[in-house]
Amino acid sequence: MFPLALYRLLHTALSGNFIHYLIVIKIILLISLMEKFKPRRTTLIHHEVKNTKQIGRYWDQLFLDLFEIYDRFDVNYTDESGYTHFHAACQFGCDKVVEGFLEHGQDPNCIWPETGDSALHFAVISEEPFNYLVVEPLLRAGADPNSPNKEGLTPLHLIAKIPYLCETVKRFFQINDELNQLVQINARDKLGDTPLHVAAEYVKDKRIMEVLLRRGASPNLANDEGSTPLHIICKRNQHDVDEMAELFFKINDELNQLVQINARDKLGDTPLHVALKKSQEEVLEVLLRNGSDPNLANDEGSTPLHIICKRNQHDVDDMAELFFEINDELNQQVQVDVRDNLGRHPSMGRDELPTARRREFAESWRRSVELCISLFQSIRRVLQVLQRSSTYI
Repeated sequence: MFPLALYRLLHTALSGNFIHYLIVIKIILLISLMEKFKPRRTTLIHHEVKNTKQIGRYWDQLFLDLFEIYDRFDVNYTDESGYTHFHAACQFGCDKVVEGFLEHGQDPNCIWPETGDSALHFAVISEEPFNYLVVEPLLRAGADPNSPNKEGLTPLHLIAKIPYLCETVKRFFQINDELNQLVQINARDKLGDTPLHVAAEYVKDKRIMEVLLRRGASPNLANDEGSTPLHIICKRNQHDVDEMAELFFKINDELNQLVQINARDKLGDTPLHVALKKSQEEVLEVLLRNGSDPNLANDEGSTPLHIICKRNQHDVDDMAELFFEINDELNQQVQVDVRDNLGRHPSMGRDELPTARRREFAESWRRSVELCISLFQSIRRVLQVLQRSSTYI
């Protein structure tokens, strides 16, 4: 077994310069010649997997060097948790090592008991941009593309979560097509999220969302919170939310798939409610122009206008103006005097109403007053007629 001092020396070297690192690796190589064939469960590879954050940018070369030491593929060293050398090779993008293990009969569906992650899970979360070089041999050796871990996450959930894996997503589907393996594209994790939910929340590369939709991902499935992928898009804090929403509608239009734009989550919020809560002015316009109802109330009785008026940001006036302008263009009337479950109309609780709201409320009250006057005059005329009639009787 490697002395503890040597582990410390390795970490010291890695925090220093690359020359120190090379010296320590040479020392390890010499010692390993005497120890490599001893039966052992925890190796230096297991130790370094736990310290990859401390290793920093040298980890890719480190694991390649360590697998030069532990170069036996007929022995898959396993630590106390069940994590193996094969898992490490998959996780750190050592494609030649993975192929070596597979050639020696390694089970491609080897599971880490602690998390339920398979070798394929580790391969897709590899920080290597070309991790499909590991994914492909695993799939061709029989790895299950739909195996969920303990959180219910399939490999596709994990691929959809990482920004730069568009090529991996494409190759993942292509290889499974070649193998006649059906990928469960709408598989749900323990939170009810599909891979499309995950991509909508995390991914900056919009192409991944496009690949999923064109491969059959449902745009309307709701998770355990009642959120559809469109709800998730509207919750994003990224600057490109409007672009992602536009692409979402564009692709579904091309596929003749109807997006349930007024779907409600468990709070009764539509995507429009969600976008307004996040002050997403750009996506507000995209939603309205694609059919969002400006007057639907959530479980609290709040309409989109209530939500606009509740916000304290300096841009409330601008958002209200935009909200009314777009609805005017679409010939959609905004119900400005609707009250929520507590009896509050949108203006209550604000000292000054934005210009657009003042106009709308003034117009609403003017119409109400005119209606009351008209009704009063009608009643008065009826009473006069009745009075004259009684005189003749």
